[in-house]
Amino acid sequence: MWELHSRKAAKEFWPSTPTCARAAAISCCIAEGLANVLTGSVDVKKAIQETAINDFYLLPRGALPPNPADLLMSQTMRDILNELRSSFDFIVVDSPPIIAVSDAAVLSAICDGVVLVFNGERTTTQSARRAMERLDKIGARILGVILNGIDIRDPEYMDYRSYYPSYSAAGDDSDSDFERA
Repeated sequence: MWELHSRKAAKEFWPSTPTCARAAAISCCIAEGLANVLTGSVDVKKAIQETAINDFYLLPRGALPPNPADLLMSQTMRDILNELRSSFDFIVVDSPPIIAVSDAAVLSAICDGVVLVFNGERTTTQSARRAMERLDKIGARILGVILNGIDIRDPEYMDYRSYYPSYSAAGDDSDSDFERA
């Protein structure tokens, strides 16, 4: 759980979709970022960007190198992660889907834990199992799963909501967890 006034950092690695930068209202085209730090052209302290979110910093991807997997597996990457651990209370690494590219598997091996994000409308059960098996093979610690892309008010999900009444709108509508979320 995040504490008030703790310093948080996010690093993103997905080459084509800089979601963290967009969410933090930072230009997606920042020239200096993790890739530049890994190649030695920029110091990590210079590449970290402040965001509009209090105590939340971002290390954007930077210019995409020709060999991202090699850089992510390097000792330099481990050193950067350790340096960031000494400066920040929490580090969130935004990576590509584990099934799509090897970069995510490489990153999960050097992170403290993994939170899988599945799209309820598009992720198949088979894909979810493959992702979890891949993480299990490399010894990654799965902290949890986020299921997004569904509308729990949809009648298709009504049966599931009845198993978890505190998370559904079935209880007292004025004060339900569902309404507050």
